[in-house]
Amino acid sequence: MYGRVEIHAAVQRLLAHLSSGLPLPGSARHAARLVGVSHSHLHHLLKQQLGRTYLGLVREIRVQRACQLLESCPQSSISEVAEATGYTTRSMCRDFVRILGVTPSQTRTRIPVVRADMTSTSAARPAPSTRSSARSER
Repeated sequence: MYGRVEIHAAVQRLLAHLSSGLPLPGSARHAARLVGVSHSHLHHLLKQQLGRTYLGLVREIRVQRACQLLESCPQSSISEVAEATGYTTRSMCRDFVRILGVTPSQTRTRIPVVRADMTSTSAARPAPSTRSSARSER
């Protein structure tokens, strides 16, 4: 079929497992055994059909889970979220920047949730975008 690629059954099984919220398979070899194909075949299928490696896919899913935790648990520290998603704080920050282009802290401030730890002085400051737009009008 032109313009539409059918996703291989092994890739569908892997995606279903990864999105289920169950612990992520630790390695590509483990994931390949889980879905019943060889490690090299799984690598080929993921690159061909999704354009990414197993590790890249796992990183994206872990960052998504961390974003969900940052939103649903605003009282949790960045290091607590990192630990809950299987990261060290440093590696989570690196993957956030690599995948989203922002740090976990920046992600948290972009989430429209009022946090109890915000001080009145930080809330009173105008957003950076407000100041830059005022300069451009001059």
